[in-house]
Amino acid sequence: MMKFTALILALSTPLVRSDLVLSKEIMDLALTSAKLSKLAYVEKPSASDTADYSDFGNFIEEPDQALIAKTKDGYCFVSFRGTSMTWDDWKQNLDMGTEEICVNIETGVEKCCTSRRGFYQAYNTGYRDELEKAVRDCAKTCDNKDECVVITGHSQGGAVAEVAALYLADLNPYIFTFGQPLTLDAPCDLITSDRIYRFVNTKETESMGIAYDPITMAPGLTADYFGNMIVLGPDSTGVAFMGLDAQDYLTPYAIGVEAHYMAKGSSLYAGYEDRIKALMETETYPIRNNGYIAGSLCSEDKECESKKCGAETLFTFNRCIGTTCEKDEECDTDRCDTGLCIPKLGSCMACDEDSDCAGQDGKCLFFKCTNKQGLMDNNCFCRIGSDCDSGRCEGVTNPQCEAPLALGGSCNEDSDCLSDNCAWSFRCEMKKSGWWGSAGPGNPSSNGAPWSNFSIIVGLVGAAGLILFVKQRRAGYLEVPSGSMEV
Repeated sequence: MMKFTALILALSTPLVRSDLVLSKEIMDLALTSAKLSKLAYVEKPSASDTADYSDFGNFIEEPDQALIAKTKDGYCFVSFRGTSMTWDDWKQNLDMGTEEICVNIETGVEKCCTSRRGFYQAYNTGYRDELEKAVRDCAKTCDNKDECVVITGHSQGGAVAEVAALYLADLNPYIFTFGQPLTLDAPCDLITSDRIYRFVNTKETESMGIAYDPITMAPGLTADYFGNMIVLGPDSTGVAFMGLDAQDYLTPYAIGVEAHYMAKGSSLYAGYEDRIKALMETETYPIRNNGYIAGSLCSEDKECESKKCGAETLFTFNRCIGTTCEKDEECDTDRCDTGLCIPKLGSCMACDEDSDCAGQDGKCLFFKCTNKQGLMDNNCFCRIGSDCDSGRCEGVTNPQCEAPLALGGSCNEDSDCLSDNCAWSFRCEMKKSGWWGSAGPGNPSSNGAPWSNFSIIVGLVGAAGLILFVKQRRAGYLEVPSGSMEV
């Protein structure tokens, strides 16, 4: 009985493997898929949008859209649009019911899989039959049907692509999805997991370190993941392959909204297409898939090439740890960080300990390196003037060190000026000779009286107050009668 139970568990457990070959051919398909997934959002693609394809067709029945394109190297692509900003489309996304999809794979044999109902509805459109016919007609023109059809999509479009793959399973399609939510329930015999490439994007944040595309990590949707889970990060030399049919939930994801974009546009963060292009620019194939290099942000050990993810100090984010060193003394650079010997940091660069910073007197101040003299250079964060090499700290919400002002500059105190003289006009002027200042022009050493406009004003106001007080006291004395007093 125990052996039988173990067999059942083994058959029901998703297969996880460690090998994945991201060859140039696969990466070319991934890049074309990313471009077409982005193009699927365009209602009327222009001639320039479709110039790279020998055949192109567009299908629209709001709130859904799909396109079919044949590349000049002979692949037939079908791409599905992600969610549009309409209530009808959002209703599809929010429909958590299930739909059984059954397909006749041969005479008298029917196979069924279970899909989220909303994604099934997004595929079961009025143009579905026409679309399937166009894909099959395109496939007939391929020399090798097993290396012909590619189905792709972003976000909801990725989920629809997985549904479409059930109906087109006899064409043995490749499936490339970007930011895909959970779609199908396991088991599903109509899916060939090896042919699915499920990309998950990340972004770097100042508050949490790494964050993941939240659509790919949405919990509680009661479906399963299929295919090769590939996590994209800022490391352009490789990816983190999590496994085949991996069910990993990586956190944090709530703040990773920008990681869901297909391409960098209004966002400051890299989208799916940007990440894939960066990987391909190295022209080193197959793309390394055993994790990020040391120093990369991470949340789990399996994301790292070293298989070790951790924080070096209490104030740092988790990063992939290298194996080169453990102590600063082991490095020619005198800096061991995340297990790597790396150069020390220059002025104003982000740090977490003094040993990160260059120079004998360099230190980590407010998580930024000072210069070699232990002071903050211009445009670096400061609290007070003595933090700055210039001696001048300006700003209220984001104070920064600034260079002293030349003659004529707008100032509010003497230390703002190279001449060390902020005149009554609130302009930097040459020092004047006399009891209030030194005789030499442009003398920044403040050899004369260190009066600023502010301190002089305060002094004068105080003197006026003292004179008034004395007058009042004297007036009070005069009210007392003179002469002898009787006891």
